[in-house]
Amino acid sequence: MEELSVLALAHERAARLSRILTVIGYGLIVTALPFVVYVLVERGASKQVVAWVVAGVCVMLAVSLSIHDINANLDNFERPELQKYVVRILFMIPIYSITSWLALYDEKLNVLLDSIRGLYEAFVIWSFTYFLMVYLGPTQEMLAERLSLKPQEEHLFPFNYILRPWQMGYEFLFKCKFGTLQYVIWKILNELMVLIATALGVYGYGTWSLTAVYFYCMMITNFSQLLAIYCLALFYHATYKDLAPIHPLAKFICIKAVIFFSFWQETFLSMLVFFGWIKSTPYFSASEYAEALQDFIICIEMFIFSIAHHYYFSYRDFEGNAGDSPSSTGSGRAPYGRALLESAFPNDLVYDITRDMRRLSRGGSFSASTYENTASPGPSLAGRSGQLFNESNHERYLVEDQEQLSRLMDQAKAQAHPGNVL
Repeated sequence: MEELSVLALAHERAARLSRILTVIGYGLIVTALPFVVYVLVERGASKQVVAWVVAGVCVMLAVSLSIHDINANLDNFERPELQKYVVRILFMIPIYSITSWLALYDEKLNVLLDSIRGLYEAFVIWSFTYFLMVYLGPTQEMLAERLSLKPQEEHLFPFNYILRPWQMGYEFLFKCKFGTLQYVIWKILNELMVLIATALGVYGYGTWSLTAVYFYCMMITNFSQLLAIYCLALFYHATYKDLAPIHPLAKFICIKAVIFFSFWQETFLSMLVFFGWIKSTPYFSASEYAEALQDFIICIEMFIFSIAHHYYFSYRDFEGNAGDSPSSTGSGRAPYGRALLESAFPNDLVYDITRDMRRLSRGGSFSASTYENTASPGPSLAGRSGQLFNESNHERYLVEDQEQLSRLMDQAKAQAHPGNVL
């Protein structure tokens, strides 16, 4: 026991020393960056080279920190049903950083890389929505039951004057969920339209004209994104007390900041191009200059956001009982390789899209039968405890049998109305 205590103490001190050295290293790099820029300018380096070097340093710092956080979550995969969404969210920083840096190096790749960024952005919003939902209930059936026991949630201002309240339970759950899922569907269609319109020469980036495809894509994307964020905010407003242990507001702000900064920066820069405030140079057109400026800013911002993600999407949220949800059944740590596969493959998203599109094609249904606990295809993941992560709907949860599910639903009712417990 004493040897174990000594080893644990040594490991803790080594980890603390590693964190201190990392902070010092980052500080030295950031401090030295202005000096590097000065040397490059003095030696006659072009603005493009200077911008690429500065962006590259920020990308290196952001990606290294994010990879550390991703690896820490995979190595401590205590709550697979939750942490797979955290890993997906953390991957947003490397994807945004690397695609923006490569686009800054070669503007010909900008359309393709921007499409990759846009698709992953939608995937992150969907993943965060499901992170919150999975935390509240091991099945959507249980979550709908939990929501049905809550007071009626009114729409947020100003929509409370024009929309009727969504009935708490299955209707509220489905509409909040599909409100974020529609953004994923639209982004897939949007990026296909962008690629085709660019190939045909009719996209017109930065052209606020009714004859340019860009204008329509930008307007619809703006509406779709706002709807997704609104549905996510409405769901949070209805469940924020239950979600308090995982600090959802800070996580929500981190994701919202990345998405809104990138989108509104692009919109603002395109307006500057349209009104002639960004002008062409001997080497770049005004639109190409605006795209390069957007990519450069994203590279800088991702370093800042990676620090925020490091604190608010930490694996420590799931150590021991720290990440236990109101309906948690506990789980064992998953092997690293399987944890990576569990997080990497979006088969749950594909299943979710096909299932909800079928539901919509039938006119929509907000009853228990639409959320029945049926298994979906896909691999299962076994934890250290030997329990099986059964796929209920599209998710994988530790629900061993119907009796356990009933106990959890009874627990949800008791928590919602403690005074009614016999």
